[in-house]
Amino acid sequence: MYAQKENKYQSNINSVVQKKRSIKQGVGLVDNRDRSITQRSITDDSTGITYHDMGTLIRAMKGAGVWDNSLGKSLGRKVNSNETHHATSLASLALGLQQAHQSSRASNVIGNNREQRVAVLMGGNVAKINGRDEEVVIGDDGNTTPIDVRSPTAIGIVGGAAKAENLSHFKARVLELKKAANYNGLNAEVWQDPNTPDSVILAARAIIGKNNVYNIETGKVFEISSKVPIKKILLLTGASLVLALAWWLRNRNEVVVEE
Repeated sequence: MYAQKENKYQSNINSVVQKKRSIKQGVGLVDNRDRSITQRSITDDSTGITYHDMGTLIRAMKGAGVWDNSLGKSLGRKVNSNETHHATSLASLALGLQQAHQSSRASNVIGNNREQRVAVLMGGNVAKINGRDEEVVIGDDGNTTPIDVRSPTAIGIVGGAAKAENLSHFKARVLELKKAANYNGLNAEVWQDPNTPDSVILAARAIIGKNNVYNIETGKVFEISSKVPIKKILLLTGASLVLALAWWLRNRNEVVVEE
């Protein structure tokens, strides 16, 4: 009897393992993409050579003495941003990648400084684990969302004017932040640079409320100025004067007849 139970147990194990193998094999084999459409490429206009394989392109750039390993991430972003690219030469491509790399590093420094400041203002810390943004669970399904800062009572994200470039993505992040905060019994906070466009601030307010959107510089709730710019006032005033003058010119020669 013991031998029968053991054989049955082993049979169940084999069945589970076989199913897992089948699933892995299925996932590995399914790829119905049309590679003629999805394939990225970069063309060197000075030679007319088109590089479809990034490894081949990197080797060519190394051969031309214009490659640096620090450019790999910038090249990856460039290739994944569109399907086809052109470069005047490999040297010009390398220069462009170097400039993008330097810009990226500068942005990272600015972002890190923002997060450090907000962490102090919140009385918390920058939310990093092994150099990556901390992921916080947003629900029972186990899905997570990245955060930038946290304190004993709140979790938050930090940003600047660039959030306006992809407002729909920003809204999705704020919504996930709210879900994560609610699920973990914390408050959701959005911290933005003072030069952030009103559209970004209003979008965040609509999701987590006005009192949870903060100004990084002041450390207080982000206030949107309700004052009309002087330039706009002058334009409106000028337009009104023009309309009034036109009306006067049209009606100045009319004679009023009294009965």
